Amino acid sequence: MEGQNAEVVERWLESFTDDADAFRETLHPDIEWSPFEENHTPSRGIEGAMRIRNGWIDTWDHMQAEVEQVVEEDDSVVASIHIRGRGKTSGAEVEVRLHMHFKVRDGKIVYLFEHTDRAAALEAAGISAMSRENVETVRRALASSDPEALLAILDDQVEWDYVGAFPEAVTYHGPGEVREFLHGWAAAFDDFGFEGEELIDAGDSVAVHLHQWGHGKETGARVESRTWQLFTLRDGKIVRCRGFATRAEALEAAGLSEELPRGAADP
Repeated sequence: MEGQNAEVVERWLESFTDDADAFRETLHPDIEWSPFEENHTPSRGIEGAMRIRNGWIDTWDHMQAEVEQVVEEDDSVVASIHIRGRGKTSGAEVEVRLHMHFKVRDGKIVYLFEHTDRAAALEAAGISAMSRENVETVRRALASSDPEALLAILDDQVEWDYVGAFPEAVTYHGPGEVREFLHGWAAAFDDFGFEGEELIDAGDSVAVHLHQWGHGKETGARVESRTWQLFTLRDGKIVRCRGFATRAEALEAAGLSEELPRGAADP
């Protein structure tokens, strides 16, 4: 369940390209917007914000924007946006990620600063460094495609519950049971591997779109699966892992938007 401030930002993002009136409705009269393409020179007031918006739209021959993550803390919201398109004048293909720090007052956007560095945006918003560290802890454990790297960061009281992704699954308790489960799963395949295709910061939890693959040892058939995992951490250790069939289910369980806006493209 997303907060009210994130909902305001979502309306801003959804209306940006297609509905100037709805976009204007999201703006506070005192809005200050510092766009990266203008060297963060602040523009103040609704008309200034409309000028930036209209100029941005006119820059592109075509443009697609995917919102990869939205994080809310008090009156601040950070939206990470992946933008791809072709410049109208140059014809060049452009790809950029912006991490936009919004502040909301009285249900309207009153401040916007465009960062190109996610850590800087989160720091400016006062969002916990620990939540960022949780993401990096999980990312490092998944990067090697080795179950041992994941097992190394399990809490002694870990609970491993895949029922949301596989209804026939059982819940495992403690590192010993989880180790037996993961090694048994991997042993059923030749050239087994996995990777986190998307990681979403959810405070003390990290939602992961997990891609797994391998060839069945008995059949030789190529097998692939994509599921969502929600890892909850405490003091740098995983205390719970839950599996989900869909992104919406994982995000809802994490207390985030059921479906973050993605724009025209969803790779």
